[in-house]
Amino acid sequence: MIGYLVLAHQIIAHLALIAVIFFFPFKYLLITLLMYCLLYCFGGTITYHRLLSHNSFKPKKWFYYIGSFIGTLSCSGSPIAWVATHLKHHRFTDQESDPHSMRYLQWYKVQWLTMLVRPETKYAVHLLRSRYQVFLHRYYFLIHLFYALILAAIDYKLIFYFYLAPAALVWEAGSIINTICHTRGYTNYSIANDSKNNTLVAWLTFGEGLHNNHHARQSNFDFSRKPNEVDIGGLFIRLLQQKSVHTKTPESVNV
Repeated sequence: MIGYLVLAHQIIAHLALIAVIFFFPFKYLLITLLMYCLLYCFGGTITYHRLLSHNSFKPKKWFYYIGSFIGTLSCSGSPIAWVATHLKHHRFTDQESDPHSMRYLQWYKVQWLTMLVRPETKYAVHLLRSRYQVFLHRYYFLIHLFYALILAAIDYKLIFYFYLAPAALVWEAGSIINTICHTRGYTNYSIANDSKNNTLVAWLTFGEGLHNNHHARQSNFDFSRKPNEVDIGGLFIRLLQQKSVHTKTPESVNV
């Protein structure tokens, strides 16, 4: 049931993106793209993926909380649900049990329908120990409703270009990691899956397209391995760490 609610949410988000592209002034598309950068870079690749899924760096608590909330607003599911599905993908990469498998699933299912895969929370037990993450998971849809009402109270058009349209771009970007980067690109590592690096996708997704590198060394927050491989997400993490004290992550101290 929850998966179908997320699907409906994304259908509405994609309709909003179409509206922004064809019916809104160009400046609103630029704002949409800026919001996509915020949601995907800081909420998606840095927080959901590299921090919450792989614990690959140690942020200060403020970033843990804010990054998780930003990721929640991207309409891609709660941190617990997203991380659980992602870690199952790593456990069974390109096998039949892989929820993103391009070997066993049709392209359109991997690109648009992975929210219908029921998250198995056993893959995200470390997040279940965090009261904050449980709150974001339990009240995920109420958080979105409250956020949309605040935006509507300011200006209803904000719902289109500040919220829904950027979320549609986040979904598309996150999905092409699985559809393109397991089928097209090059490899630096010979490993037992189809993961590949794709330079164009890497630029569009703040480094996520360096997917073969990531699968080879999952605990490394920096996905680049060669001078010509640019990982924007990894660069931001380096900046964050320069100003951070390396302490335990919040989920390990029962926040």
